[in-house]
Amino acid sequence: MNTTSRIEKTVFIPMKGDSGKFLGSYVANAMQLKKMNGDQRMDTGEKSQGAQELDQKVMQNMMSGVQQRTANLMQNLNPYNSLYPGSPENPMDPMGVPLVPGPDGQLINENLMKLTGGDRDELERRRQILGGM
Repeated sequence: MNTTSRIEKTVFIPMKGDSGKFLGSYVANAMQLKKMNGDQRMDTGEKSQGAQELDQKVMQNMMSGVQQRTANLMQNLNPYNSLYPGSPENPMDPMGVPLVPGPDGQLINENLMKLTGGDRDELERRRQILGGM
């Protein structure tokens, strides 16, 4: 059985990414596809099924992007994520030194606690000195 293809040549057209713009490359690729293929049926003039599906995929992609940015914002609002390298179970100061409960119940640097021995007056004196800077 002899089978031959009617396709003589296949041309791949690379699609340009649009990473420098706000819309992102997915939307830019969709726009490029619409420019190449059109978005209306030739016989009836209504929007083609492929164009409708592409619009739906672009919309879903944009919604998931918004959801991801919202999730990232909420995660960064957590002070343990944005201010301290530790976690709620293991809090640390910005330099990565563990924080321990001080005599007044507030979290203080572990090294400062060892240095002062937990003396309230000494801790308050150091807070006054550092607070004036």
